[in-house]
Amino acid sequence: MNLIDCAGLTGKFDYVILAGAELGPVVDYPPDPKPHWQKFFLDHLALSKRLHNIKKVLVLGHRDCGAYREFELLPEYPDPQAEYACHAAQAKKFEALVKNFDCTLGVDKYLLSLTSPDEPMKFQAVS
Repeated sequence: MNLIDCAGLTGKFDYVILAGAELGPVVDYPPDPKPHWQKFFLDHLALSKRLHNIKKVLVLGHRDCGAYREFELLPEYPDPQAEYACHAAQAKKFEALVKNFDCTLGVDKYLLSLTSPDEPMKFQAVS
């Protein structure tokens, strides 16, 4: 991953994967909310903080995410600006969750555009 390499993070991070990236730990989908996903994420965050004294959380969401469709936050072919706005709203909730856990942790949020295997991924900062 070029972003990891460019940030000088190769071999210097733990990672946790949840469906929807930033959405996974904050999803509230009636009638089937996922509080255990949030607990799983926070348990791993606590372990990373304790073992490695992490300073930052990096979340990499991606366009055309099936979890956003599954939880009915986006349609199958969303307008790119609406898709960005939806990811940004969930990323804001994710950041609040991380800051509530430990206000000293930084949170970097990105939205990836996954094109063809022959093309590089495009990273867009999410604010």
